[in-house]
Amino acid sequence: MKKLMMVAISALASFGLLAEDIYVSPTGNDEENTGADQWKPLKTINAALEKLGTEGGTIYLADGTYDAEKPHATENDLGDSALILSAPIVIESLSGDPSRVTLKRDTSLGLFRAVYLNHPDAVLRNLTISGFTATSKKAGGGVYIGSAGGLIDH
Repeated sequence: MKKLMMVAISALASFGLLAEDIYVSPTGNDEENTGADQWKPLKTINAALEKLGTEGGTIYLADGTYDAEKPHATENDLGDSALILSAPIVIESLSGDPSRVTLKRDTSLGLFRAVYLNHPDAVLRNLTISGFTATSKKAGGGVYIGSAGGLIDH
């Protein structure tokens, strides 16, 4: 029975049915809040990405503006991306209205790409991305979709 339960849990996880939801708000707190519900949201998207890891899940963004920040870890030459999605992660507006959630460029960080999507189940949904531009020989301005894929749903 115990073995059957482990197989069932593993199967649910592989189909994304046990994926975690994380809530983020510009007024949240990465140190004190868990992000497990919208009443105790994290402050940064990167903190939510760290929490989800490679298992994936959904990051719900409360209304507001999010300044892009340098990622905690980079892949190859992707350090110029604010967010790197190499797992089955969905980032979406909690309200569903793209005009109410904006990811904007912090020019002091030297970032030119907002998001690098590099997983077939990585999704951006109902967001506005502003202020990112590609420079010479750099691919992607707002969003770069790598060879593994990804989806933008607006």
